Amino acid sequence: LGLSIGNEIGLAGGLLYILMHSIAKGGLFLCAGVVEQKLHVKDITKLGGLIKTMPITAVSFLLCAFSVMGIPPFGGFFSKYMVISGAIKSGHYLLSALFVLGAFLTMVYLFRIFAMIFLGEAKTEPVAEGAPVMVGSVAALAFLSIAGGILINYPSEYVQSTVHQILRIAP
Repeated sequence: LGLSIGNEIGLAGGLLYILMHSIAKGGLFLCAGVVEQKLHVKDITKLGGLIKTMPITAVSFLLCAFSVMGIPPFGGFFSKYMVISGAIKSGHYLLSALFVLGAFLTMVYLFRIFAMIFLGEAKTEPVAEGAPVMVGSVAALAFLSIAGGILINYPSEYVQSTVHQILRIAP
């Protein structure tokens, strides 16, 4: 959406969204991989209570989910805000509303997944965290999800330079 808006803020938001979303979504998929590798279970209805035995994976999942949801101060919030601002500035009110609705539905499904996998009663034998390299990778992506928001000025500078080149705007 941000890339198709055609204005500076929408394009910048779209590029930031690609960056922030790929970091956070990658973390979510890696968390799923850690759980599947340890339990050999792909059906999330057969999981539960893993926050007790896999706390780093659980917290990493939640932090990455917050960024994908667009909750401040995570990187996903700022990029979504810019996309919505660009769409509103261009008069695309319906698209903006649909984007906000999509963000709300993302919150619902990610909280539901988190609750099913990590909260409630354990439905499997207790297992320890995954291998340090796997857990370290998801923790690093979770850290980048929040650092990307707190330090949003750094990626924004690179994005603005790219946007100016694309739109041929003098810096």
